[in-house]
Amino acid sequence: MTMGSRKCAILLSLLVAQHLSLRGSSFLMERALRTRPAFLLLVPSTTATTTQLHLSKKKSAAPAATKKIQVKMLKTVPGTGQSGDVVLVTPAFFNNKLRPTASAAIISDEQVAEERAAEAARQQEETKQATALQQLLQRDGFSLRLNCKAGPEGQLFGAIHAKTILAALSEEIPEVVENSDDAAAEQEFLSQKKRSVKLTGLVDKGSGKKMRGDIKHVGEYEATVSLTKNISAKFTVVVEAE
Repeated sequence: MTMGSRKCAILLSLLVAQHLSLRGSSFLMERALRTRPAFLLLVPSTTATTTQLHLSKKKSAAPAATKKIQVKMLKTVPGTGQSGDVVLVTPAFFNNKLRPTASAAIISDEQVAEERAAEAARQQEETKQATALQQLLQRDGFSLRLNCKAGPEGQLFGAIHAKTILAALSEEIPEVVENSDDAAAEQEFLSQKKRSVKLTGLVDKGSGKKMRGDIKHVGEYEATVSLTKNISAKFTVVVEAE
């Protein structure tokens, strides 16, 4: 055998050995896979588990908040609002509770703006009337005179209440206001229907003491009347025996 033939034989032997080695490794790997415990085949990969959890979170995310509607309260509902308030509520609350009981009505932004403008105009007119009445009651020489039955010592047969004073004051307005239209407006302002107008104080001018109740004796008294939240007036009430 020549040198060249020997080299070819050695090279061929190496190739055969390498081929057999690769087949053996493949065989061992295939056998290992076949004999691997079954529970290992069921364990998902880390990447797959993370992806599934992420998708699950997306599916269970809270739904978007329900858009609320604007309503005007027609009745006072504790926890929701007082009569006249404009509030926001959910459609379900309005349909299930407020509308069946006629406690509220849907109102638009335009309607709210109109009502606020009307209320501003009303308050402006009310302030104008209250200021005019304040000046009238506090002018020099004005006094409200009341004649009542009384005993020899001036003790009244009965008592003069706050409502009696306001009613008499309303009747006195036409006598001291020259313009009939102005007099009618002031009388309406002093109407008992206006809750903002009320007698807030009485002082006995003779003793200087503040009265805690009704007038029960003849004499002169200083009365304080609240015309609006920010406007009040003081005037003299003269109680005389008939």
